[in-house]
Amino acid sequence: MWRALGLYAAGSWLVLQIVDVLADNVGLPAWVFTSALILLIVGLPIVGFTAYFHSSAGKPGPGESEATQAARTLFTWRNALLGGVSAFALWGVISAVWMMAGSGSSGEGSRSTLAILPLEIRAATVESSDETSIFADGMHDDLLTQLSRIPELRVTSRTSVEEFRGAERNIRDIADQLGVSFIVEGAVDRVGDRVRINVQLIDAATDEHVWAETYDETMTLENLFAIRDDLTRRIASALQASLSPAVEAKLAQRPTESPEAFELYTRGRHLWTRGARPDVEQAIDLFERAAGLDPRFAEAHAALAGAHIRMMEYGFTPMSRGIPLARAAVERALAIDPENTDALIYRAYVLSVADRNIPEARRTLEEVLRLNPSSALGHLALANLNSALGYEYDAVENYSRARSLDPLDPGIGVNYSGALRDVGRHREALEQAAATLELHPDVEAAPQALSQALADVGRTEEAIEVQRRALIRNPKSIFSNEGLAFQLLDANRRPEALAQIQRAAEMTPDDYPIRATLSLMLRDAGRFEEALVEAREHVRLAPQQSRSRALLALSLLAVGDTGSAIAQLDSARNLDDRLHPEVARMMFQAGRVEEAVSASRRTVDDTPESVHDRIDHARLLFETAPWGSHSVGDALEALEDARRLSANEDFVLRAYGQVLRELGRTGESLAPYQRLAADQPESADSQQQLGWELLMGQRDVEAAGRAFRRALELNPVHDGALWGFARVELRQGRTDSAYAAMDRALDTCGRYFCQPFYGVRRGWLRAVGGDEDGAREALRQYEPMRNHPDYMEWVPVLAATHAELGDHDRAFELLDLAYDLRSTELLELKVEPWFDPLREGLFLGRPAGLKRIPVHSFVLDNDVQALDDVLDGRPLERPVYHVLLETQQR
Repeated sequence: MWRALGLYAAGSWLVLQIVDVLADNVGLPAWVFTSALILLIVGLPIVGFTAYFHSSAGKPGPGESEATQAARTLFTWRNALLGGVSAFALWGVISAVWMMAGSGSSGEGSRSTLAILPLEIRAATVESSDETSIFADGMHDDLLTQLSRIPELRVTSRTSVEEFRGAERNIRDIADQLGVSFIVEGAVDRVGDRVRINVQLIDAATDEHVWAETYDETMTLENLFAIRDDLTRRIASALQASLSPAVEAKLAQRPTESPEAFELYTRGRHLWTRGARPDVEQAIDLFERAAGLDPRFAEAHAALAGAHIRMMEYGFTPMSRGIPLARAAVERALAIDPENTDALIYRAYVLSVADRNIPEARRTLEEVLRLNPSSALGHLALANLNSALGYEYDAVENYSRARSLDPLDPGIGVNYSGALRDVGRHREALEQAAATLELHPDVEAAPQALSQALADVGRTEEAIEVQRRALIRNPKSIFSNEGLAFQLLDANRRPEALAQIQRAAEMTPDDYPIRATLSLMLRDAGRFEEALVEAREHVRLAPQQSRSRALLALSLLAVGDTGSAIAQLDSARNLDDRLHPEVARMMFQAGRVEEAVSASRRTVDDTPESVHDRIDHARLLFETAPWGSHSVGDALEALEDARRLSANEDFVLRAYGQVLRELGRTGESLAPYQRLAADQPESADSQQQLGWELLMGQRDVEAAGRAFRRALELNPVHDGALWGFARVELRQGRTDSAYAAMDRALDTCGRYFCQPFYGVRRGWLRAVGGDEDGAREALRQYEPMRNHPDYMEWVPVLAATHAELGDHDRAFELLDLAYDLRSTELLELKVEPWFDPLREGLFLGRPAGLKRIPVHSFVLDNDVQALDDVLDGRPLERPVYHVLLETQQR
């Protein structure tokens, strides 16, 4: 026994030594050593018992059973040690699998993480300081570019390391903030044509220098490139990163042989990073001059394309002028260097924004990331593309990778927060937005992100305060003025909101995006004529944009000028026959159903990878089927196409569940909403949508009430959840509570177009609750408002209110009118509880002489022959509205 225990102890010591060495040199996690120690301790008594059993029993006796003899043969100390070895082999396999899986599919775990801090400047005079600063920035950019080409290194992008320029450098703190293991820092001193560069590589965990080098050279272009190449190879070698022949060839390339061109390019990059309009305009001039001196200077052409794109993104240049300039610069850069990753990123921008060639744009960005896995800009561009296409979870992952490469970049932080909001991760979105604003209080998009994240969780006043503080910092900021206006509007402070947006428009009278916002907000306030004036101004400022024509058409529809609206929509289609889904929807509102469907179909055909476009198209087909030549089957087919592309996106689940419910397939419609609520447990939107499905589709009032209450816990001012909760309270006999919740929904809805939306519903609620005076007051207020652009959507609710009050004839007249006005609210006839009185046989004696409402032939589809009889003018055994409103058996 003691011999066995001695051997076990010696073996255990050897195993622990091996594990300890591996932990230090291979990067095993701490739990591997701990688990090995626990296994060895647990094994000690097992080995001891086995050795004792074997040594004390002696030879088998004559009366011993076969089972005891088998056990004696099995329980030997040799077998125990063999079993221990086997167990450790299994443990080793599990550890190896963990290491492989833990590294992630992207291979991030096997890459050394590195940050290159801006080079410090040492200069005797202000003049030499400026020159040295530009030179140091150029050297820093070049080093970042070269090292990021090495696949085995993950290099933090320039934006994040810029945060530490001139700061007191605590290497460990910087490494923690940037999430890296190694830091490169250095200093530059330039006197005349002599330059001295000191650079050191530091292990952040130990704060020790891995190596350091000083270069003291005459400042020629060849010397600068030689220094850059030597630094790149030394850092790669120190971090054990191998250089493939392709990478070696790329590192050996010289961007230009013209010192003057390189100097202009370096100055341009220095200005471009500041981002202000005068700086970017001056950078464009410098890039053009650099490319003129050396037409083969690919980096100068690529930078020129990027500068033109920035001018467009910031609204300084109209896209009609900026896109051709960016495209030409991109083509020149790629003709010289087909693997220039900056030029490829800008090419993807042109392909997606101007050409709408999404497949090629995506392939281009995938090539960028193959060439440069450390390109935060490449990951960001792919994230933006996936977000636009509707791959929201992919976008979150892309933004997360971009953030790991550039953790302090404000643009990535803002977009990442928005992506988290899109998938219902509101707590994380709020944390990300708050962190971004704390780091970048002067970045205009940062307070917008935080304000929106606060509004999502019902913290409206805080959202407004964030915008006000942003305006104090920059009173002339268009973004902050506009953002504050929208927050005030959502808080039901419409006069303040409109005054705010008008001030923003006065500051930049030639800014066409602000004209669009002003027009929409005036329309939202019911000031349709003024909205029309601003929409015409928007067209004057941006005559080549199809969206500007569509905005004008929207304003023309609001004032009842349908003919002119159709003319503008035709003009928009002539400018771009692949219309935005909202433009197609306006064509439907104007009565051009076939044109709307055709335009929407072209959009889907041109962007087959877009889940968003397919869902919009499916919804349009579904809503227009009663008035078009297509069928609801076409809509379902389009919806299935979207699901085949990405069945797990939350907005796909939402659309699918809604269509199933509207078709009366309530046995299937609950599952998508349950999945949606499970995917987004922090989303008030998802919880209230589940509540509506439970209320309308499942008729489970108790469960609906729980879902609405959960939504209101997440966002106490969510108007949709308040409206749903009011209906639940009414069904449960708590009339006063129902009225209070409905009033609260109306108060929290600041936009002009949702005021009547809830106003007519409050009237219906009063009718069901027995308050006939309150119901009739709502009817008197809203029924005459025929000129309101959204009137068609109120009419079925007005009909339901009349039905509750016993006004049967008027209820049916309004249902006929709803069909004439193409009200999509009719889609809810099959399941919406407020039509229950019509399903209960109130109108069995109704003659079939009213309009036929063929909408129900696809909404209800449970008595098609009876409907055919109505359409042919033959008498019915049952009145038409009883047939049309009959609830499908479940």
